[in-house]
Amino acid sequence: MNRKGIGKNKGQGYKNILPQDSFIHELNRRGIKKKDIFMLPIQTAIIVPSTTDKDKFISKRDFNKRLRNTRTEMSDLFGGYTSVESVGEFTDKDGNKIPEPNNTVIAYTNKETFQDKKDEFSEFIKKKKKEWKQESIGVIIENDLFFVG
Repeated sequence: MNRKGIGKNKGQGYKNILPQDSFIHELNRRGIKKKDIFMLPIQTAIIVPSTTDKDKFISKRDFNKRLRNTRTEMSDLFGGYTSVESVGEFTDKDGNKIPEPNNTVIAYTNKETFQDKKDEFSEFIKKKKKEWKQESIGVIIENDLFFVG
């Protein structure tokens, strides 16, 4: 058994014995080959609010229209989406706590697509902030929350 780097103090032996990702190793053990797997490592998400002008709730019909529009845009930009109902609360500029049902529309993509589409993604968020009359829109990129104001 002669493996590249083993016994030559190059520090590559362990890498040659076990795959870098134990999850890939487990899938391979179950008959799923690495060539059958592709990763979409970049997570992007928009938190779609159910209010306008700070604390005025919009109709269910208008909220569903916002969701359809956001889902379509995320799908067009990044190839698909997952949508999750959520409930949040935010503190406005005056210090008032405002509860707000919302929906988080999440998309995953590869680095190249994200780089190609990030300007369109940013323009979409700015446009919706104005259209939805929001102080800011919550955007999640790689589990980091940003408020676009």
